[in-house]
Amino acid sequence: MFGKLAAIVLMRKTASARIPLFQRLLVGVTAVLTLALLTAFLVGTLIVGCVYFIYQQLVEQGIEPGTVLVSLAVFIILLIVAFGLGVMLWARRVRDLPKEMLVAEAPIAHRVNGIVNAFVDGLLTHSQKR
Repeated sequence: MFGKLAAIVLMRKTASARIPLFQRLLVGVTAVLTLALLTAFLVGTLIVGCVYFIYQQLVEQGIEPGTVLVSLAVFIILLIVAFGLGVMLWARRVRDLPKEMLVAEAPIAHRVNGIVNAFVDGLLTHSQKR
């Protein structure tokens, strides 16, 4: 991934054009990481509070505490799976960002890269018949 980012930065023609692009990328990545950590902390706090509130309400209604705990455990596991899938999709989008930037910056280089990759794949998977 970092090799692709470096290639994007180096594709610019002048040094003055490279530095702002890299700075924008660094600021963007830093902002996203900071916001992601803050959001994760706040969402985690909210979830803990909601789970405790739900637990208290269900116990006050006369449901056995063991049953409530099992139900909440299943609910929390489903939440973890949902958040995990969301993170995987988000990571995939971030991973593909350099490729999208490459296509936008230099569409010819992207096409040549695709042709070369297809050639190498074909060369490596080609079975020799004798």
